[in-house]
Amino acid sequence: MSTENNNPLGKLENTKHREIITIILIISLSFLIRVGWMEHRHNYREVKDYENGEIARNLISGEGFSMVHTGSSSIVPTAHKPPFYPFFLAFVFKFFPQNPYFVIELIQALILSLSAVIIYLIAKRTYNSSTIGILSAGFMCLSPFVLSTHIRVENMSFAIFFLSLLILSLLELADKPTLKNSICSGFLFGLSTLNLAATLSFLPFSIIWLYWYVKKNISSFGKRIIMLLVVLLAFTATILPWTVRNYFVFHKLVPISSTFPYQVYVSNNPSSTGGMFNEEGKAVTGIPDELLAATKGMNEVEQYSYFGKYGWAFIKQFPLQFIKLRFKALFYFWFGEAWWRKVFLTPKFEIYKILTIFMLGISVIGISLSWRKYLRETLLLVFLFTAFSLLHSFTHGDIGFRYRLPLDPFLLIFSSVAFVSLFKWALAKYKFTD
Repeated sequence: MSTENNNPLGKLENTKHREIITIILIISLSFLIRVGWMEHRHNYREVKDYENGEIARNLISGEGFSMVHTGSSSIVPTAHKPPFYPFFLAFVFKFFPQNPYFVIELIQALILSLSAVIIYLIAKRTYNSSTIGILSAGFMCLSPFVLSTHIRVENMSFAIFFLSLLILSLLELADKPTLKNSICSGFLFGLSTLNLAATLSFLPFSIIWLYWYVKKNISSFGKRIIMLLVVLLAFTATILPWTVRNYFVFHKLVPISSTFPYQVYVSNNPSSTGGMFNEEGKAVTGIPDELLAATKGMNEVEQYSYFGKYGWAFIKQFPLQFIKLRFKALFYFWFGEAWWRKVFLTPKFEIYKILTIFMLGISVIGISLSWRKYLRETLLLVFLFTAFSLLHSFTHGDIGFRYRLPLDPFLLIFSSVAFVSLFKWALAKYKFTD
């Protein structure tokens, strides 16, 4: 037997080398797949960039963080979107004006490739299994739901990246509740929220989870509270400049985005369907002319608050309809709004229906297999699923899977657990091993 094999330091070095090679391979293969998909779709010449693109162009033209006001043609200051992604787009538009969408998609392909590594690290750390880690990263690279994310000009690539980093940092904080890790988790919470406002719904669940699972390392009640306060202070410090900006612009407290009252109305009115469209395929998220006329001269926050009052009045007047809409919105969040709407049921979506049922079903099996032995990590991700489900069931679904998309990489971790368990069961059942 060689000296190297008996040397613990040598084994450790070999393990580190294998880990580095695995990470490089995951990034490289993921990036090549995504660039190949870019070239296959070849959509970076003409891309819809919606409100984020409008705000970004206004930023570089000197109009500030602004967009056309709802119901008018005036460009006014806005908090309709969280700030991170429009500023990212503005940077690319400014410095790569010749073909900005190609650069955007290329950066997003890299961001998702890095996210695949983080998913690998989360899965490997949780289950102490490189196999589950590699399979999770592989599923993320090939998932048809995640595959096209980087070729859309929307914040979901960064949402997946920041949420993955946040989950990894929370697991690290639970194991090592240091000042540095507390600040890091709070900062990542803030950064993720500045990109995707829905992340804010996960904050209270995370605080509860942290309080319970740092008991092993911090027995003192007072010290646990201090640690949680540090997380919250770091989070607040991260979003504070944007919140202060919103206060000076609108003279009201708007932590991230102004749209919640607007969403309350469009999700709770006589035309609401739980999604964005009716059975004929017409959008139901518009604002009636009489409400637009009544809010003429108001700023964005005042206008959206006015709309929200009508939404809350609808909820009070029609509580049973409200409950029905919420269950429909919850279903659409997980399965997509086009499930029954014939106008949207293309052959492609029919395939997506089957894949959705399969992914969610196998993920539930993975969660059940993980629940006892890996309760801490499983509970954190279930809290994440619950937070997003509650938020989006209160508003409305999407024709596709856009709102669910940030959760898919974590669902694929549980899918990997189910596949590995099934494979081991088959080996044992049919005696393919000694």
